[in-house]
Amino acid sequence: MATRSFTTEDVFTTPGLVRVICTFQPGVHHDMLAFLRIHDVQTEYRDAHHYYNRSSVVDAIMTPWLATFHGPDSRIPLLVTCLPRTSSLLVNYAADHGRVDLLAYVHDHVQTDLYGCSNVLYDLASRHGHLSVVKYLYEIGYNNDRLNEAACQAAFHSHPSILEFFLDTFSDDLDMADWIPEETIYSLVDYSNLTMLQWLVRVWFPTANPDAVLEVVLPRSLTTAVELDKKDIAEWAAAELQARNLNDALLEVFLLHDNTDFLFPYINIDMDVTVADLGNMVTTKDVSETDIIVPHLAVVFEKLTCLTRGPPMGAKRRIALKECLRVSLLQGRLGLLRWLVETQEMDPEDIRTIVTSNDCGRSAWPTSLREYDADMCQFLEHHNVNFNDTFKRRVVSMHLESTTDWLGWYATMRSNTTAETVKTLWDVLVIQFFDELAVAENGSDAAVVGRCLQRMLTRDRPPRVLVLRNVYKCWQSMCVDEEGMAMKREMEGEMLAQAT
Repeated sequence: MATRSFTTEDVFTTPGLVRVICTFQPGVHHDMLAFLRIHDVQTEYRDAHHYYNRSSVVDAIMTPWLATFHGPDSRIPLLVTCLPRTSSLLVNYAADHGRVDLLAYVHDHVQTDLYGCSNVLYDLASRHGHLSVVKYLYEIGYNNDRLNEAACQAAFHSHPSILEFFLDTFSDDLDMADWIPEETIYSLVDYSNLTMLQWLVRVWFPTANPDAVLEVVLPRSLTTAVELDKKDIAEWAAAELQARNLNDALLEVFLLHDNTDFLFPYINIDMDVTVADLGNMVTTKDVSETDIIVPHLAVVFEKLTCLTRGPPMGAKRRIALKECLRVSLLQGRLGLLRWLVETQEMDPEDIRTIVTSNDCGRSAWPTSLREYDADMCQFLEHHNVNFNDTFKRRVVSMHLESTTDWLGWYATMRSNTTAETVKTLWDVLVIQFFDELAVAENGSDAAVVGRCLQRMLTRDRPPRVLVLRNVYKCWQSMCVDEEGMAMKREMEGEMLAQAT
């Protein structure tokens, strides 16, 4: 009788039988071990970008595994049973790669609530323009909470088909006004994506937020394009603003940015300038007076019809010049103030009334005085420009905060004069402050220091206690005789009365 032989190797390598046997084995199956190596990939995300930063790790393992084990007898249910966290990776991978079939399988056989697996599926699909995935998610009732984030992804990555679907599907039921924020506009300009900007202005915003085109999109596009030297986008935005008669936005960018001469032809020279707005523009902080504002303002006063010399528009020119002078005085924009006084043929009475109002610097930041030298000091003295008292106290206070040897610093300040060794207006103002106190107190240094301390205590934000203590010690060291001590006690009584 012949002996029957068996080939055990053929039996145990049969894929179907191996899978049946593995199904009843405890622990993680051999083909799933690779998923343990992606433990550092999050399963919950604030936005799609967090997944996308690590998606290559998931792709390297998921793609070959699905090619081998996802078919008629897919091992996906077993994978999720053994490693529950992989449900998030599966659906994120599917949305990222446009795999509607994979999403549908997970939805039908593993977990019907895909939002419970991942909250960024719309984001991932929109990022890559996978319209079929977006439509499928809508059909199964996927959560709409993050549609605004998805819209940002679609806009930034230039997928208008996704945005068109959102408009057609959600515009009647959801408020889409803020779905494309200013930050996205900035990014599109930064990456020179003019085509997408044009589409947003032409299609998206007229439906989602019509006012944003005038108030945000075009002004922000123009400003950003000028700042980033994207001249093609700047010219497009300027032409769009011109077509909508938004001359104020054009004028502001022209005035406050460098290298904007190419923008002036887009401005309607017959526009009516609002005087208050012009004043606010020309005193914008962090914009160079001499290099940007003054040369551009000269063009504005020369070429805009409403600001030209002589009748019938001369009256508005005078009002505008006075307003520019007034706000430049308040904001401490002294270079602009000097240009107005010396070059614009203003009425001398208008100049005198404004510059002698004791308002100079009232709304300025004290350290801005460091920009101006002795020549500016002479100009201010010639025109009797008086600084605001509160502003002077701020300047003195900042000096006090920055010195360690207060007595030595005070002696230096009192020995200088505005016409000799002082180089900046920052120091001149302190010297003038002490000179005024000296005149009021008949030249007594002890009285000057005492009054200085008293003025500092009446500030809205007095210097630090340590600084005040150093000033007080200096004052105390100067009051050596009975007369000095009596004066000191009298001033201390006044300070106590002010404090109470």
